[in-house]
Amino acid sequence: MAQPGMLDVRAAEVFVAVAEELHFGRAADRLYMTQPGVSRHISRLEAALGLTLLRRTNRHVELTREGHVFLTSARDVLVSARRAVEAAQLAARGGAGQLPLGSAGTLPNELAVRLVRAFRAIHPAVEVQLVQSSYITCPLGGLDRGSVELAVVRAPLSVPGLMFEPLMQEARLVALSARHHLADRASVTVADLAGEPIVTSDSWSRALRDYWAGVDDGADPSYGVAVAAPGPGEWLAALAEGQGVSLCPGSIAGYYQRQDVAYVRVEDLRPCTVGLAWRAGDGGPILGNFVASATSYLATHNLRGWMAKE
Repeated sequence: MAQPGMLDVRAAEVFVAVAEELHFGRAADRLYMTQPGVSRHISRLEAALGLTLLRRTNRHVELTREGHVFLTSARDVLVSARRAVEAAQLAARGGAGQLPLGSAGTLPNELAVRLVRAFRAIHPAVEVQLVQSSYITCPLGGLDRGSVELAVVRAPLSVPGLMFEPLMQEARLVALSARHHLADRASVTVADLAGEPIVTSDSWSRALRDYWAGVDDGADPSYGVAVAAPGPGEWLAALAEGQGVSLCPGSIAGYYQRQDVAYVRVEDLRPCTVGLAWRAGDGGPILGNFVASATSYLATHNLRGWMAKE
């Protein structure tokens, strides 16, 4: 008797063809085989199983009772094999599998949800594992820790070797105490903020601190750090208490509203860019499909009203 797993796909294919045609010659034509080759496959199969599956004479072929039962299982083998091939091909095209996706901060976190929804509509067999975090504590959304393959983050990127696909821009404001002498202004300039102590994050690199101190836009690089906050709560508390000021993304004003913290537009401050980042060399098909889906989504959806929370 045959051991489990004896029925291979080719044997099942040959048996099903003969069982459906009830003719060795027509089965051979269907399979692009010779008739003796078909006969050998059937003989080996019956010998392996210890069963007679077909009764044949020179003019007639019919299934035995065992053959009728075996035909159902043989068809199942072919269906399973076809599905396995289709699944592998789908995975090779990036249409199946898993994608750990990070996001960091207010607008990136909300944008990530929208991008995942759009991606799943096109690639329902891909499981996107979304991991959201605070920009203050995790500005790269886990990319620097290796916990995700792709992340929705803000530039600049503080770790070398990352690829970046820009998606949209976000205005930068200054956050300060509601009691600050600039708090009632409709707008300020970088020069207006000269000499102000800075509230920043204790987990940021010097390059990232410089960016959010406005150094790239003409602010004094010798700025003083008043507070290096470990999280959003401490960052807000330091601002409310008047310990310093902080440049911030415009969406912060919509998410962290407090009566004791004011947000003011900075006229000559360039916006920050939100986009997708990934490690160079990690551009597999699923990742590539997600980036393509995201750029297509942003090209066809007007998100100006949604992001204008300043």
